[in-house]
Amino acid sequence: MFLKKTISAVLTVLFLLAVFQPVVFAEEAPVRQSGYELFSAPEQNMTQKEREELYLHRLFYGIEPSFSTFAVHGSELLHGEEKRIYSTLQAKFRNIAENGGVASFTLSEGDAYLDQFRGANAVEELQASFKKIMLYLLNDHPDLFYWMKLGTLYGMRYGYYQTPQGTFDHFASVEFSFLVDASYVKGNPAPNAVQEVDGSKIARAKTAKENAQQIAAELRMLSCDEFQKLYLMKEIICSMTEYNQDAIQQNYNGTNDPWQMIYVFDGDPKTGVVCEGYSKAFQYLCDMVFPYNEPSCYCVSGLMSMVGQPGSSPHMWNLVTIAGQSYLVDVTNCDAGTVGGGLDMQNRYVPGNGLFMRNIPRGNVQAGENHSYCVTTGKAFGNQAYLPSSDVLYQYDADTLSLYGDCLNLEAKTPEYIPFDFNENGQPDLADYETLKQRIANLDYRPSSRKELLQSDLNRDNVVDAFDVALLDAMLQN
Repeated sequence: MFLKKTISAVLTVLFLLAVFQPVVFAEEAPVRQSGYELFSAPEQNMTQKEREELYLHRLFYGIEPSFSTFAVHGSELLHGEEKRIYSTLQAKFRNIAENGGVASFTLSEGDAYLDQFRGANAVEELQASFKKIMLYLLNDHPDLFYWMKLGTLYGMRYGYYQTPQGTFDHFASVEFSFLVDASYVKGNPAPNAVQEVDGSKIARAKTAKENAQQIAAELRMLSCDEFQKLYLMKEIICSMTEYNQDAIQQNYNGTNDPWQMIYVFDGDPKTGVVCEGYSKAFQYLCDMVFPYNEPSCYCVSGLMSMVGQPGSSPHMWNLVTIAGQSYLVDVTNCDAGTVGGGLDMQNRYVPGNGLFMRNIPRGNVQAGENHSYCVTTGKAFGNQAYLPSSDVLYQYDADTLSLYGDCLNLEAKTPEYIPFDFNENGQPDLADYETLKQRIANLDYRPSSRKELLQSDLNRDNVVDAFDVALLDAMLQN
Protein backbone atom coordinates (compact mmCIF):
# COMPACT_ATOMS: atom_id res chain seq x y z
CA MET A 1 0.00 0.00 0.00
CA PHE A 2 2.81 2.39 0.91
CA LEU A 3 4.67 1.64 -2.32
CA LYS A 4 1.60 2.34 -4.47
CA LYS A 5 1.04 5.73 -2.76
CA THR A 6 4.67 6.72 -3.29
CA ILE A 7 4.60 5.81 -7.00
CA SER A 8 1.36 7.76 -7.38
CA ALA A 9 2.90 10.83 -5.74
CA VAL A 10 5.96 10.70 -8.01
CA LEU A 11 3.77 10.47 -11.11
CA THR A 12 1.74 13.45 -9.93
CA VAL A 13 4.92 15.57 -9.46
CA LEU A 14 6.19 14.60 -12.92
CA PHE A 15 2.86 15.58 -14.44
CA LEU A 16 2.86 18.98 -12.72
CA LEU A 17 6.40 19.68 -13.83
CA ALA A 18 5.42 18.93 -17.43
CA VAL A 19 2.46 21.27 -17.25
CA PHE A 20 4.23 24.16 -15.43
CA GLN A 21 7.60 23.96 -17.13
CA PRO A 22 8.01 27.82 -17.38
CA VAL A 23 8.80 28.04 -13.64
CA VAL A 24 12.09 26.13 -13.94
CA PHE A 25 15.17 28.18 -12.95
CA ALA A 26 18.01 28.43 -15.40
CA GLU A 27 20.26 27.27 -12.57
CA GLU A 28 18.65 23.82 -12.90
CA ALA A 29 19.70 23.73 -16.56
CA PRO A 30 23.34 24.87 -16.58
CA VAL A 31 23.48 25.12 -20.36
CA ARG A 32 21.09 28.08 -20.19
CA GLN A 33 22.83 30.10 -17.47
CA SER A 34 24.03 33.51 -18.62
CA GLY A 35 27.40 33.68 -16.88
CA TYR A 36 29.07 37.04 -16.30
CA GLU A 37 29.17 39.97 -18.73
CA LEU A 38 31.12 43.19 -18.21
CA PHE A 39 29.91 46.34 -19.93
CA SER A 40 32.40 49.09 -20.69
CA ALA A 41 31.50 52.73 -20.25
CA PRO A 42 31.64 55.05 -23.25
CA GLU A 43 34.54 57.47 -23.25
CA GLN A 44 34.04 59.68 -20.20
CA ASN A 45 34.58 63.42 -20.07
CA MET A 46 36.03 63.12 -16.55
CA THR A 47 39.00 61.16 -15.29
CA GLN A 48 38.94 59.14 -12.09
CA LYS A 49 41.05 61.86 -10.45
CA GLU A 50 38.56 64.55 -11.46
CA ARG A 51 35.67 62.53 -10.02
CA GLU A 52 37.64 62.18 -6.81
CA GLU A 53 38.23 65.93 -6.67
CA LEU A 54 34.51 66.63 -7.01
CA TYR A 55 33.68 64.24 -4.19
CA LEU A 56 36.31 65.81 -1.93
CA HIS A 57 34.97 69.28 -2.82
CA ARG A 58 31.54 68.27 -1.58
CA LEU A 59 32.98 66.53 1.48
CA PHE A 60 35.19 69.45 2.57
CA TYR A 61 32.94 72.36 1.58
CA GLY A 62 29.61 70.74 2.48
CA ILE A 63 27.90 71.84 -0.74
CA GLU A 64 27.41 70.43 -4.20
CA PRO A 65 29.90 71.89 -6.69
CA SER A 66 28.36 74.36 -9.10
CA PHE A 67 29.04 72.46 -12.28
CA SER A 68 27.13 70.73 -15.05
CA THR A 69 28.78 68.06 -17.15
CA PHE A 70 25.75 67.07 -19.18
CA ALA A 71 22.96 68.94 -20.91
CA VAL A 72 20.15 66.90 -19.34
CA HIS A 73 19.58 65.14 -16.04
CA GLY A 74 18.23 61.66 -15.26
CA SER A 75 16.00 62.85 -12.45
CA GLU A 76 14.17 65.06 -14.94
CA LEU A 77 14.12 62.93 -18.08
CA LEU A 78 13.61 59.43 -16.70
CA HIS A 79 10.11 58.32 -15.82
CA GLY A 80 8.29 55.51 -14.04
CA GLU A 81 10.36 52.53 -12.95
CA GLU A 82 13.55 53.83 -14.55
CA LYS A 83 13.32 56.99 -12.45
CA ARG A 84 12.77 54.88 -9.32
CA ILE A 85 15.85 52.76 -10.04
CA TYR A 86 17.82 55.96 -10.76
CA SER A 87 16.89 57.36 -7.33
CA THR A 88 17.58 54.05 -5.58
CA LEU A 89 20.99 53.74 -7.20
CA GLN A 90 21.84 57.37 -6.45
CA ALA A 91 21.25 56.74 -2.74
CA LYS A 92 23.24 53.49 -2.87
CA PHE A 93 26.21 55.07 -4.65
CA ARG A 94 26.19 58.02 -2.25
CA ASN A 95 26.37 55.61 0.68
CA ILE A 96 29.26 53.73 -0.95
CA ALA A 97 31.07 57.00 -1.65
CA GLU A 98 30.65 58.19 1.93
CA ASN A 99 31.08 54.93 3.85
CA GLY A 100 32.40 52.20 1.53
CA GLY A 101 30.64 48.88 1.08
CA VAL A 102 29.78 46.14 -1.40
CA ALA A 103 29.69 47.46 -4.97
CA SER A 104 26.70 45.54 -6.27
CA PHE A 105 22.97 45.96 -6.81
CA THR A 106 20.47 43.06 -6.97
CA LEU A 107 16.93 42.93 -8.33
CA SER A 108 14.69 39.94 -7.69
CA GLU A 109 11.52 38.54 -9.21
CA GLY A 110 8.58 40.69 -8.18
CA ASP A 111 10.38 43.99 -8.64
CA ALA A 112 8.25 46.08 -10.98
CA TYR A 113 11.26 47.35 -12.93
CA LEU A 114 12.69 43.87 -13.53
CA ASP A 115 9.36 42.17 -14.29
CA GLN A 116 8.62 44.46 -17.22
CA PHE A 117 11.38 42.81 -19.28
CA ARG A 118 9.99 39.60 -20.78
CA GLY A 119 10.38 37.51 -23.90
CA ALA A 120 13.13 36.84 -26.36
CA ASN A 121 14.58 40.39 -26.25
CA ALA A 122 14.37 40.86 -22.48
CA VAL A 123 18.11 40.67 -21.82
CA GLU A 124 18.99 43.27 -24.45
CA GLU A 125 16.16 45.56 -23.34
CA LEU A 126 17.22 45.38 -19.69
CA GLN A 127 20.83 46.08 -20.63
CA ALA A 128 19.84 49.11 -22.70
CA SER A 129 17.61 50.49 -19.93
CA PHE A 130 20.11 49.95 -17.11
CA LYS A 131 22.95 51.36 -19.19
CA LYS A 132 20.90 54.52 -19.78
CA ILE A 133 20.27 54.89 -16.05
CA MET A 134 23.96 54.42 -15.27
CA LEU A 135 25.08 56.97 -17.84
CA TYR A 136 22.68 59.53 -16.41
CA LEU A 137 24.09 58.87 -12.95
CA LEU A 138 27.69 59.14 -14.15
CA ASN A 139 26.98 62.46 -15.81
CA ASP A 140 24.72 63.92 -13.12
CA HIS A 141 26.78 62.83 -10.10
CA PRO A 142 30.33 61.99 -11.20
CA ASP A 143 31.69 62.70 -7.70
CA LEU A 144 29.89 59.60 -6.38
CA PHE A 145 31.96 57.35 -8.68
CA TYR A 146 35.51 58.32 -7.75
CA TRP A 147 36.01 54.74 -6.48
CA MET A 148 34.87 53.04 -9.72
CA LYS A 149 37.42 51.66 -12.16
CA LEU A 150 37.54 54.07 -15.07
CA GLY A 151 36.26 52.72 -18.36
CA THR A 152 33.89 50.18 -16.80
CA LEU A 153 30.16 50.45 -16.32
CA TYR A 154 28.85 47.26 -14.71
CA GLY A 155 28.98 43.48 -14.74
CA MET A 156 25.74 41.50 -14.94
CA ARG A 157 24.68 38.02 -13.79
CA TYR A 158 21.12 36.81 -14.12
CA GLY A 159 18.90 33.80 -13.66
CA TYR A 160 15.70 33.38 -15.66
CA TYR A 161 12.63 31.27 -16.22
CA GLN A 162 12.09 29.57 -19.55
CA THR A 163 9.07 28.75 -21.66
CA PRO A 164 7.97 25.15 -22.41
CA GLN A 165 9.89 25.53 -25.66
CA GLY A 166 13.09 26.28 -23.76
CA THR A 167 13.32 29.97 -24.66
CA PHE A 168 13.72 32.93 -22.31
CA ASP A 169 10.52 33.96 -20.52
CA HIS A 170 11.36 36.37 -17.67
CA PHE A 171 14.02 37.13 -15.07
CA ALA A 172 14.30 35.36 -11.73
CA SER A 173 17.03 37.71 -10.45
CA VAL A 174 19.73 40.03 -11.72
CA GLU A 175 22.91 41.11 -9.96
CA PHE A 176 24.74 44.18 -11.23
CA SER A 177 28.30 44.52 -9.94
CA PHE A 178 30.74 47.41 -10.32
CA LEU A 179 34.52 47.24 -10.57
CA VAL A 180 36.46 49.19 -7.92
CA ASP A 181 39.64 51.13 -8.67
CA ALA A 182 42.75 49.52 -7.23
CA SER A 183 43.29 52.45 -4.85
CA TYR A 184 39.92 51.86 -3.16
CA VAL A 185 39.23 48.12 -3.46
CA LYS A 186 39.15 46.12 -0.25
CA GLY A 187 41.33 43.00 -0.13
CA ASN A 188 42.27 40.99 -3.20
CA PRO A 189 39.01 39.94 -4.87
CA ALA A 190 39.00 37.03 -7.31
CA PRO A 191 38.32 37.75 -11.01
CA ASN A 192 34.64 38.49 -11.70
CA ALA A 193 33.87 38.43 -7.96
CA VAL A 194 31.73 41.14 -6.36
CA GLN A 195 34.10 43.81 -5.02
CA GLU A 196 33.96 46.06 -1.98
CA VAL A 197 34.98 49.70 -1.53
CA ASP A 198 37.40 50.12 1.40
CA GLY A 199 35.68 52.41 3.90
CA SER A 200 38.87 53.01 5.90
CA LYS A 201 40.31 55.11 3.08
CA ILE A 202 37.18 57.25 3.03
CA ALA A 203 37.35 57.60 6.82
CA ARG A 204 40.82 59.12 6.42
CA ALA A 205 39.34 61.82 4.17
CA LYS A 206 36.70 62.60 6.78
CA THR A 207 39.37 62.87 9.48
CA ALA A 208 41.37 65.24 7.27
CA LYS A 209 38.28 67.42 6.82
CA GLU A 210 37.69 67.60 10.58
CA ASN A 211 41.34 68.53 11.20
CA ALA A 212 41.27 71.22 8.50
CA GLN A 213 38.07 72.75 9.84
CA GLN A 214 39.51 72.85 13.37
CA ILE A 215 42.59 74.70 12.08
CA ALA A 216 40.39 77.17 10.19
CA ALA A 217 38.21 77.77 13.28
CA GLU A 218 41.28 78.59 15.38
CA LEU A 219 42.65 80.94 12.72
CA ARG A 220 39.33 82.80 12.53
CA MET A 221 39.49 83.48 16.27
CA LEU A 222 42.88 85.21 16.08
CA SER A 223 42.94 89.01 16.37
CA CYS A 224 45.44 89.71 13.61
CA ASP A 225 45.36 91.02 10.06
CA GLU A 226 44.93 89.08 6.82
CA PHE A 227 48.64 88.89 6.10
CA GLN A 228 49.39 87.34 9.46
CA LYS A 229 46.63 84.75 9.06
CA LEU A 230 47.78 83.90 5.53
CA TYR A 231 51.33 83.58 6.82
CA LEU A 232 50.19 81.19 9.54
CA MET A 233 48.27 79.10 6.97
CA LYS A 234 51.43 78.69 4.94
CA GLU A 235 53.46 77.77 8.03
CA ILE A 236 50.86 75.25 9.25
CA ILE A 237 50.66 73.49 5.88
CA CYS A 238 54.43 73.25 5.57
CA SER A 239 54.67 71.86 9.10
CA MET A 240 52.03 69.18 8.46
CA THR A 241 53.33 67.69 5.21
CA GLU A 242 56.33 67.42 2.92
CA TYR A 243 56.90 67.05 -0.78
CA ASN A 244 56.18 63.56 -2.11
CA GLN A 245 59.15 62.77 -4.34
CA ASP A 246 57.89 59.28 -5.18
CA ALA A 247 54.70 60.60 -6.78
CA ILE A 248 56.57 62.50 -9.51
CA GLN A 249 58.60 59.52 -10.69
CA GLN A 250 57.73 58.11 -14.12
CA ASN A 251 57.11 54.63 -12.73
CA TYR A 252 54.72 55.84 -10.00
CA ASN A 253 51.59 53.66 -9.92
CA GLY A 254 50.11 54.65 -6.58
CA THR A 255 46.90 56.48 -5.66
CA ASN A 256 45.81 60.03 -6.45
CA ASP A 257 46.17 61.07 -2.81
CA PRO A 258 49.41 63.09 -3.25
CA TRP A 259 47.43 65.41 -5.55
CA GLN A 260 44.72 66.02 -2.93
CA MET A 261 44.74 67.87 0.38
CA ILE A 262 43.93 64.73 2.41
CA TYR A 263 47.64 64.02 2.86
CA VAL A 264 48.13 67.53 4.28
CA PHE A 265 45.47 67.33 7.00
CA ASP A 266 45.35 63.59 7.75
CA GLY A 267 47.74 63.91 10.70
CA ASP A 268 50.05 61.23 9.29
CA PRO A 269 53.68 62.44 9.04
CA LYS A 270 54.48 59.64 6.58
CA THR A 271 52.18 61.00 3.87
CA GLY A 272 53.21 63.78 1.52
CA VAL A 273 51.81 65.77 -1.40
CA VAL A 274 52.90 67.40 -4.62
CA CYS A 275 52.26 71.03 -5.56
CA GLU A 276 48.56 70.43 -6.18
CA GLY A 277 48.05 69.19 -2.62
CA TYR A 278 49.83 72.23 -1.14
CA SER A 279 47.76 74.62 -3.27
CA LYS A 280 44.39 73.00 -2.55
CA ALA A 281 45.12 72.98 1.19
CA PHE A 282 46.01 76.69 1.15
CA GLN A 283 42.88 77.63 -0.80
CA TYR A 284 40.68 75.58 1.52
CA LEU A 285 41.97 77.35 4.62
CA CYS A 286 41.54 80.72 2.87
CA ASP A 287 37.96 79.87 1.93
CA MET A 288 37.15 78.79 5.48
CA VAL A 289 38.93 81.65 7.29
CA PHE A 290 37.79 84.43 4.93
CA PRO A 291 34.23 83.48 3.96
CA TYR A 292 33.41 86.95 2.59
CA ASN A 293 35.87 86.74 -0.34
CA GLU A 294 38.32 89.31 0.98
CA PRO A 295 41.00 88.23 0.52
CA SER A 296 40.15 85.84 -2.32
CA CYS A 297 42.31 82.82 -3.13
CA TYR A 298 42.62 80.78 -6.33
CA CYS A 299 44.50 77.68 -7.41
CA VAL A 300 46.26 78.38 -10.72
CA SER A 301 48.42 76.15 -12.90
CA GLY A 302 51.03 76.39 -15.62
CA LEU A 303 54.79 76.05 -15.94
CA MET A 304 57.53 76.99 -13.50
CA SER A 305 61.22 77.33 -14.33
CA MET A 306 64.41 78.81 -12.91
CA VAL A 307 65.69 81.67 -15.03
CA GLY A 308 69.04 80.77 -16.54
CA GLN A 309 68.50 77.04 -16.12
CA PRO A 310 67.20 74.68 -18.82
CA GLY A 311 63.74 73.15 -18.74
CA SER A 312 60.44 73.87 -17.03
CA SER A 313 57.89 71.70 -15.23
CA PRO A 314 54.12 71.71 -14.71
CA HIS A 315 53.18 73.41 -11.47
CA MET A 316 50.22 74.59 -9.38
CA TRP A 317 50.32 77.55 -7.03
CA ASN A 318 47.95 80.15 -5.55
CA LEU A 319 46.95 83.72 -6.22
CA VAL A 320 45.57 85.89 -3.42
CA THR A 321 43.75 89.13 -4.23
CA ILE A 322 43.21 91.93 -1.70
CA ALA A 323 41.62 95.24 -2.67
CA GLY A 324 42.24 94.57 -6.36
CA GLN A 325 45.92 93.65 -5.94
CA SER A 326 47.04 90.11 -6.78
CA TYR A 327 49.84 88.31 -4.98
CA LEU A 328 51.63 85.07 -5.78
CA VAL A 329 51.73 82.36 -3.10
CA ASP A 330 53.80 79.24 -3.89
CA VAL A 331 53.39 77.18 -0.72
CA THR A 332 55.22 74.21 -2.28
CA ASN A 333 58.35 76.32 -2.68
CA CYS A 334 57.98 77.89 0.74
CA ASP A 335 58.61 74.50 2.36
CA ALA A 336 61.97 73.52 3.82
CA GLY A 337 64.81 73.09 1.35
CA THR A 338 63.06 74.77 -1.58
CA VAL A 339 64.02 77.70 -3.80
CA GLY A 340 62.04 80.39 -1.96
CA GLY A 341 63.54 82.92 0.41
CA GLY A 342 62.34 86.17 1.97
CA LEU A 343 61.12 88.02 5.05
CA ASP A 344 58.86 86.97 7.88
CA MET A 345 56.35 89.11 9.77
CA GLN A 346 59.14 90.60 11.90
CA ASN A 347 61.14 91.58 8.77
CA ARG A 348 63.63 88.73 9.31
CA TYR A 349 65.02 86.65 6.47
CA VAL A 350 63.48 83.16 6.45
CA PRO A 351 63.92 80.62 3.64
CA GLY A 352 60.64 80.10 1.84
CA ASN A 353 59.07 83.55 2.16
CA GLY A 354 60.26 85.05 -1.11
CA LEU A 355 57.49 83.21 -2.94
CA PHE A 356 54.81 84.11 -0.40
CA MET A 357 52.41 87.04 -1.04
CA ARG A 358 54.55 88.48 -3.83
CA ASN A 359 53.71 90.99 -6.49
CA ILE A 360 56.23 92.45 -8.91
CA PRO A 361 57.26 95.97 -10.00
CA ARG A 362 55.39 97.39 -12.95
CA GLY A 363 56.81 96.22 -16.27
CA ASN A 364 58.65 93.24 -14.80
CA VAL A 365 57.06 90.81 -17.24
CA GLN A 366 59.27 88.19 -18.84
CA ALA A 367 59.78 88.53 -22.61
CA GLY A 368 56.74 90.76 -23.00
CA GLU A 369 54.34 87.87 -22.35
CA ASN A 370 51.38 89.05 -20.28
CA HIS A 371 50.96 85.59 -18.78
CA SER A 372 54.57 85.08 -17.64
CA TYR A 373 56.01 86.69 -14.52
CA CYS A 374 59.57 86.70 -13.22
CA VAL A 375 59.71 86.65 -9.41
CA THR A 376 62.92 87.18 -7.45
CA THR A 377 62.89 84.96 -4.39
CA GLY A 378 65.21 87.17 -2.34
CA LYS A 379 62.75 90.06 -2.12
CA ALA A 380 59.57 90.35 -0.08
CA PHE A 381 57.46 93.45 0.60
CA GLY A 382 60.17 95.99 -0.01
CA ASN A 383 63.08 97.14 -2.13
CA GLN A 384 65.82 95.56 -0.02
CA ALA A 385 67.16 92.31 -1.47
CA TYR A 386 68.21 89.45 0.77
CA LEU A 387 70.53 86.71 -0.41
CA PRO A 388 70.34 84.06 -1.62
CA SER A 389 68.04 85.17 -4.42
CA SER A 390 66.90 83.43 -7.57
CA ASP A 391 64.64 84.46 -10.41
CA VAL A 392 61.68 82.14 -10.92
CA LEU A 393 59.49 82.28 -14.02
CA TYR A 394 55.78 81.44 -13.74
CA GLN A 395 53.71 80.99 -16.90
CA TYR A 396 49.95 80.39 -16.75
CA ASP A 397 48.40 77.64 -18.86
CA ALA A 398 45.45 78.14 -21.22
CA ASP A 399 42.83 76.86 -18.73
CA THR A 400 43.98 79.29 -16.04
CA LEU A 401 44.00 82.19 -18.49
CA SER A 402 40.44 81.42 -19.56
CA LEU A 403 39.13 81.21 -15.97
CA TYR A 404 40.58 84.06 -13.95
CA GLY A 405 41.12 87.09 -16.18
CA ASP A 406 42.47 90.30 -14.64
CA CYS A 407 43.29 88.85 -11.24
CA LEU A 408 46.22 86.97 -12.86
CA ASN A 409 48.12 90.26 -13.22
CA LEU A 410 50.85 90.36 -10.55
CA GLU A 411 52.10 93.84 -11.41
CA ALA A 412 51.97 96.17 -8.43
CA LYS A 413 49.10 98.65 -8.46
CA THR A 414 48.64 101.98 -6.81
CA PRO A 415 46.55 101.31 -3.67
CA GLU A 416 42.93 102.38 -3.98
CA TYR A 417 43.09 103.71 -0.44
CA ILE A 418 45.38 103.94 2.58
CA PRO A 419 44.00 102.19 5.67
CA PHE A 420 42.71 104.70 8.28
CA ASP A 421 43.33 107.66 5.99
CA PHE A 422 39.73 108.85 6.25
CA ASN A 423 40.50 112.43 5.17
CA GLU A 424 42.58 111.05 2.28
CA ASN A 425 45.58 113.31 2.78
CA GLY A 426 48.03 110.49 2.12
CA GLN A 427 48.64 109.22 5.66
CA PRO A 428 46.84 108.38 8.91
CA ASP A 429 46.97 111.31 11.34
CA LEU A 430 45.32 112.63 14.48
CA ALA A 431 42.29 113.83 12.52
CA ASP A 432 41.76 110.27 11.28
CA TYR A 433 42.18 109.03 14.86
CA GLU A 434 39.41 111.34 16.05
CA THR A 435 37.18 110.22 13.17
CA LEU A 436 37.60 106.59 14.14
CA LYS A 437 36.89 107.31 17.81
CA GLN A 438 33.70 109.11 16.86
CA ARG A 439 32.60 106.16 14.75
CA ILE A 440 33.21 103.79 17.64
CA ALA A 441 31.32 106.05 20.05
CA ASN A 442 28.32 105.95 17.73
CA LEU A 443 26.75 102.64 18.69
CA ASP A 444 24.60 102.70 15.56
CA TYR A 445 27.56 103.20 13.22
CA ARG A 446 27.81 100.71 10.38
CA PRO A 447 30.38 101.07 7.56
CA SER A 448 28.57 102.25 4.43
CA SER A 449 30.86 100.37 2.02
CA ARG A 450 33.42 97.61 1.87
CA LYS A 451 36.11 100.25 1.41
CA GLU A 452 35.00 102.04 4.58
CA LEU A 453 35.03 98.76 6.50
CA LEU A 454 38.54 97.91 5.34
CA GLN A 455 39.73 101.41 6.18
CA SER A 456 38.40 101.12 9.74
CA ASP A 457 38.76 97.43 10.60
CA LEU A 458 42.49 97.14 11.25
CA ASN A 459 42.42 93.72 12.94
CA ARG A 460 40.17 92.31 10.20
CA ASP A 461 37.53 90.80 12.47
CA ASN A 462 34.72 92.42 10.40
CA VAL A 463 33.80 94.69 13.32
CA VAL A 464 34.88 98.30 13.89
CA ASP A 465 35.47 98.54 17.64
CA ALA A 466 37.85 99.65 20.40
CA PHE A 467 40.48 97.14 19.33
CA ASP A 468 40.86 99.04 16.07
CA VAL A 469 41.22 102.33 17.97
CA ALA A 470 43.98 100.77 20.09
CA LEU A 471 45.81 99.54 17.02
CA LEU A 472 45.59 102.93 15.31
CA ASP A 473 46.80 104.62 18.50
CA ALA A 474 49.84 102.28 18.56
CA MET A 475 50.49 103.04 14.86
CA LEU A 476 50.48 106.79 15.48
CA GLN A 477 52.71 106.42 18.54
CA ASN A 478 55.30 104.70 16.36
